[in-house]
Amino acid sequence: QVLVVLEKLLGPDHPNVASTLEAVASIREYQNRFAEGEALRKRAIAINERAYGTEHLNVALSLQGLGHLYRLQNRLEEALPLLSRAVRLAEKTLGPAHPALAAYLAEVADLHKTRKQFAEAEGLYKRALQALETTGILDPVVVDVQAIRVLQSLTGLYQSSGRHVDARNRSVLHLGRYV
Repeated sequence: QVLVVLEKLLGPDHPNVASTLEAVASIREYQNRFAEGEALRKRAIAINERAYGTEHLNVALSLQGLGHLYRLQNRLEEALPLLSRAVRLAEKTLGPAHPALAAYLAEVADLHKTRKQFAEAEGLYKRALQALETTGILDPVVVDVQAIRVLQSLTGLYQSSGRHVDARNRSVLHLGRYV
């Protein structure tokens, strides 16, 4: 109902409508109503591209949402171009050393890990860690939580690829910083 009211007040192509579509899509996905979530996310991307242009961070965020949905559904071939474009846009907008870039990089790394493309995933996880460690722009607690998530993913990647010593060393070496 909020969406209907917003569309009447602001118009169907307003950026606030896109934000609301993203929120409703997340709820639909949580309810396992993936087709509805997908349609809402595609509409949000279209609105954001019209409102901001194709090179805006809001477009990257919308692309990441749809890519994440596809990844969860194991639609990896559809997810990869969306997530890769989201990384490019986020990096272009934020710069290569911004902590917010880490979430975009980790999402693509997770996809590569699922595809057993361990070298690609490892490089992306390491880039995500570098982005988190280079600046203090964001709340340190948020950065620490993101860093722990990336470190856990990287450690899992090492375990999945049979690199148990690397997994142990990475955990011991880096997690001590964040706990």
